[in-house]
Amino acid sequence: MPRDPKAHLEISRKNVWNGIYCAILFMCAFAYLKPYLEYGMNDVNQRLNRVVLMLTLIYMGFLIFIFNLRPDHGRELIGFLDVNLNKPVTKEMHTYDDNCELEWSNFLDNFDHYYIVHLCNWFLASLVIRDSYMLHFWQILDEVVELSVQHILPHFRECWWDHIICDILLSNIPAITAGMFFLRWVGIKEYDWLGRKGKESIWDWEMFNCHKKFGIIIYQQTLLLIHFLNGFFLNNALLIPPKHFFPIARLLLWFAIGAIGHREAYLDGETWGTKKRKDQPIEGRFRWLSTAILFTEIILCWKYRAGTGNLIDAATPIYVWLPWTAVFVGCIIFWFYLRFRKGHTVKYPGYEGQFSSARNMSPCKAYIRRSSPAKASRAASKASRSRSPVKKDRKIK
Repeated sequence: MPRDPKAHLEISRKNVWNGIYCAILFMCAFAYLKPYLEYGMNDVNQRLNRVVLMLTLIYMGFLIFIFNLRPDHGRELIGFLDVNLNKPVTKEMHTYDDNCELEWSNFLDNFDHYYIVHLCNWFLASLVIRDSYMLHFWQILDEVVELSVQHILPHFRECWWDHIICDILLSNIPAITAGMFFLRWVGIKEYDWLGRKGKESIWDWEMFNCHKKFGIIIYQQTLLLIHFLNGFFLNNALLIPPKHFFPIARLLLWFAIGAIGHREAYLDGETWGTKKRKDQPIEGRFRWLSTAILFTEIILCWKYRAGTGNLIDAATPIYVWLPWTAVFVGCIIFWFYLRFRKGHTVKYPGYEGQFSSARNMSPCKAYIRRSSPAKASRAASKASRSRSPVKKDRKIK
């Protein structure tokens, strides 16, 4: 930044207006997306969805605005809104592996605010994911991610018994069990992301035979892991203590928008390859919005990374990046195999045959065959009227 006060003020004013312009542009771009009808939802749920959508757009506008500011100005703005912020956060970002002796005193010291967060987090996650298989897979994957990133953010360092006993056995599993029990008690529909119900073998699961459902699971787990990491890196970038209200508010907002986005993704996979899909198209704007927010958080954390005091600029070891790269590449290859193999699943039943036979048709007939039933009937009616002779009324003298 220049030392001249006038130049400093001019740059700050320009950044503020850039943030306002970008936030407005995003709002207009999202409004341009085509909304679809909400099938299977009552009026109250649709109203709540619109409230959640507005809150999410406000959060996204806030992220875009502070991203256009310089890091010191962005933190000053947050400190202006809350006098307890814009201060170094070191005490509450400590490590948990200082003394890994399995003693009763050390064991009790680990039951801090994060234990309550784990219980509430996985209980609410059960109401969003609604599949015990996916929930247990996700909670194990979260622990693996903590081990993979602890060389960059030491706050992830924990003892082995903290990962296994405190996190998995005493917080995650009980919270997931309670959440699934609550779902069944209330009567909320459970999801089957893997397509395992009614299948005799694991290789008969739909995720191993349908590229759409396999892709949805990979997409889901990728966004969930990014969301998990962003929660810590965002606090570090904006100098927000873990016990502040912002992480709680962000988590609750993500559970709300996540419930809508997961329902949207599940219906996308459930209706894939069925006749129901033609009459009830599934929108994707909530998933686009979630993805946009997560990647905005990523680039914001990268821009604000300097001067926080809690990150280590260390190279990622080969035993960390190599397995993750192998898994990612393997998933991509398997998705391409499912997508382009002979007899792969399609969006509409019989669409592939219709498309191939439509190559020899006239453009009008091919369009009618590929259109939805309503569009096809309207197009056929219009074509028949254009071919019928026009009768002229003659006046009788």
